[in-house]
Amino acid sequence: MKLKWLTNAFLLLLNSIVLVILLVINYVSVLSPDSIWSVLAPTNILFTAFVSINLLFVLWWIIHLKWYAIFSVLALLLCYTNISNTFIIWSEKPFPEENKPIYSVVSYNIHHFKFFPKEKETKTGNHILDYLVELDADIICLQEFAYSDYEPFTLSDIKNQLSDYPYNHIEILYKDRHISKGIATFSKHKITNKQHISIPAEYHGAISSDVLLDGKKIRIINFHFESNRLTSKDKDIKRLTDRNKIPSFAKRLQSKLHTASRKRGKQAEALMTFATNSNMPTIICGDMNDVPSSYTYRTITQHYTDNFKQVGKGFGNTFHENFYRYRIDYTFTNKQINPLKIKTHPYDISDHFPLQLDFQTP
Repeated sequence: MKLKWLTNAFLLLLNSIVLVILLVINYVSVLSPDSIWSVLAPTNILFTAFVSINLLFVLWWIIHLKWYAIFSVLALLLCYTNISNTFIIWSEKPFPEENKPIYSVVSYNIHHFKFFPKEKETKTGNHILDYLVELDADIICLQEFAYSDYEPFTLSDIKNQLSDYPYNHIEILYKDRHISKGIATFSKHKITNKQHISIPAEYHGAISSDVLLDGKKIRIINFHFESNRLTSKDKDIKRLTDRNKIPSFAKRLQSKLHTASRKRGKQAEALMTFATNSNMPTIICGDMNDVPSSYTYRTITQHYTDNFKQVGKGFGNTFHENFYRYRIDYTFTNKQINPLKIKTHPYDISDHFPLQLDFQTP
C-alpha cells in the first residue's frame, strides 16, 4: 500500500513538472522576440513531445481511476490552439467552383541542389529539376536556390531544364566561391511585377512576384527565414558521450536556437508589413524554419490562413533529417484564394519535402 502511494506521488510530481513545461512552451509562442522571456522560445520544438507525454499521463490516470487526470486535461485544453495548429484531425471540405481552372504552386527548399555530393556520379541537381518538371505545377517557389559559374549547373542550364517555365524571378543573396545562392520563383504564366521584400537577414530573403493567371493577377510571395545554423555535431546528440560537456553543449545549442528564433520573429513582422499593404489575391509560401507553435507562425496567421490547417491532415512534416521531423514549410493565403488540396510529396533527395497547393482564383 505504501509502495503504491509512493508510486502515485512520484508520478503526480513528474506529471506536474511536465504539465508546467508544456504550459511555458505554449505561452512563449505569443511573446515578442524583444521580450525577456523570448530566451525560452526555442523550447517550441519540444511542444509535440510534451503534449504526447501529457496524453500518456491522462491515459495512465484514467486507467487507474484517478481524478488527477483532470490537471493534464485542463493543460491540454489551454494549449488547444497550438495543438490544433500542429496536428490536423479535421479540415474543411474544399469546394471547387465549376467552370474555373485549378492552378498549383509548389514550394521547395532544394538545399542548393546539394552541389558537390560525395558520390560524383550522383546528379542530385538533375534529379531535383526532373522531379519539378514531373510535378507540372503552374508556379514553383524555390528556397536555397543555387547555380554555378560552370556547367552543367549554370543559370542557363537550369533555365533550359525548366523550359516549361519561361518566366522567373531570381534574387541572389550571396555568393560562395563560384556558387550563387538565393531564392527563385519560376512560372508558366507571365510575371508582370517583381519586388524585393526587405527583411532583416544576411543569407535569407523574400521576394514578391505578381503573376497573371488567365487574365487575373495574383501575388506570389516566396520567403526563406533564418535557419538555426546547426552543425552536424549539434544535431547528432548520440555523439555526446562525455557528461562534462553536456552543459556547454546545451548552452551553445540554446544560444543558436534563441538567436535564430528572434531573427525569424523580426523577419515575419517585416514580411507582414509588406504583404498586408496589398489587397491582391495572395499566396505566401516558403521555408519558415519554425514550427506551428511559434511566434513566427502566429505573426503570419494573424493575417493569412495556413492552408494545411484548412485542407490538410495529420502532422504534415516537411523537414526530415536523421530522426528530426517537423512541419516548417508552409503556404498561406488570404480570403481571395480558394485552397483545394495541399500535399507534401515524399521526395527525399533534399532535407525538405516539396509542398504543393492546388487552388482557384477569384
